[in-house]
Amino acid sequence: MKVQTGSFKQQRGMLTIEVTRVEAANGRVKLFVTATNASQARMTLPRDGIAVLDDLKRTYTASSSKWEGLVTQGTTTQGTVILDEKLGTGVNSLTLTFSSISGQFAPTGAAITVPGIPIPR
Repeated sequence: MKVQTGSFKQQRGMLTIEVTRVEAANGRVKLFVTATNASQARMTLPRDGIAVLDDLKRTYTASSSKWEGLVTQGTTTQGTVILDEKLGTGVNSLTLTFSSISGQFAPTGAAITVPGIPIPR
């Protein structure tokens, strides 16, 4: 298994998404994700709103992810986003998007995207 650690994050309004670790083994990828809700109301980031795009514009689903979805006010939650499909050849980075976010202080457009997540070599 190859591992990349770091801080790949994006903030929109009162919500911050950070990827702190990427694991790759035999084309399978797992992202370790933290969501921080700095608002005074809960937000929901549903698992079926998770999308991953690679730098070659291929899309991956993440239905087997270990992701709770509910981030209560003033708290941080952690989970893993597990890509259902194997990575294609020549992929160097991923973009993680959470869409369909709900809550009183959800980001405009109900989505947040973290670009430039490197694939460990």
